[in-house]
Amino acid sequence: MYEKTINGNIPIHLLSNVPNNEEGKKVIEDLRKYLNRNRYRVRVRGRGTRKKYGTQSYIPLQYAEKFSIYVDQSIMDYNNPHYLSEEQWATERKIEKLELENRELKNKLSKITNIIEGVDNVN
Repeated sequence: MYEKTINGNIPIHLLSNVPNNEEGKKVIEDLRKYLNRNRYRVRVRGRGTRKKYGTQSYIPLQYAEKFSIYVDQSIMDYNNPHYLSEEQWATERKIEKLELENRELKNKLSKITNIIEGVDNVN
């Protein structure tokens, strides 16, 4: 299972091992420049050795050897993969299964009705 962020969303780990140099910073700058900010949000986390800068999950950007870039969806609609909770997805799957069983039972009932009424079954 994925670790969820503070806002409850599972982030998309877009890029990793982006170097902490001018080229890497330009990539982040361009991504933020062209990103649809109405729907998405970018987070940058520092990566590298933790010998000097602690054991937290990320390193302060000024000390990072490289960056990881995450993209979060800020609009909670059907296009967002977190639109439904796990419980809601389980309920949706149960409903789909019951609908399939219902169709199968209707088909069987129709066949039995046709046999009783003496109608030839074309299928």
